[in-house]
Amino acid sequence: MEQLYHVAYPGSSALGPWPLSTILQKIHQGEVPQDCVVFTPGMAVWQPISRVVPGGNTEAEPSNLSWNMANAFVTCLFRKYADFSGRASRAEYWWFALTQILIYLPLLVLCSIDPELELMPLPLLLIYLLYILLTFIPNLAVKVRRLHDIGKGGWWVALEFVPCVGYIASIIIFVFTCMPGTGPNMYGAAASRPQK
Repeated sequence: MEQLYHVAYPGSSALGPWPLSTILQKIHQGEVPQDCVVFTPGMAVWQPISRVVPGGNTEAEPSNLSWNMANAFVTCLFRKYADFSGRASRAEYWWFALTQILIYLPLLVLCSIDPELELMPLPLLLIYLLYILLTFIPNLAVKVRRLHDIGKGGWWVALEFVPCVGYIASIIIFVFTCMPGTGPNMYGAAASRPQK
């Protein structure tokens, strides 16, 4: 039988008991910080999780799942549709952005063939407009979560909608989204891997 541990971290009461694999999964999903402490009967005192994990590596991914175009699209569009809290890794953000570009670009080309949209069939135009409306909120949400990952407030995104300032803000936000994430910050634990 697998050993069960209680988990605690600043601002929480003892959680669990959970097996070590569950604790590591919760760390990677951002539900538990990486600097948590654990306790099980037989221990004299609470121990940092890094002392209990074989090899001390709490960064090790419990599954071999990593970000790709499909799971970033599903996560951002369905699982975290309007989730403006938490964090998004560079991989999550840029895989979702690439998916959006690959969908928008052909539709944009079709729209630019004739600026007056005389040659574009009405059903295609309606699909394009509907897709833009449906993905507006997830696009904003993942951008805000990406800014949270580098320790910036999500209100930077609002500057993109200010006339004249929006272009400069877009360039600044683009640079921000390229920066690596920080460790645990005021927006939570480090960005997690995709869920199964």
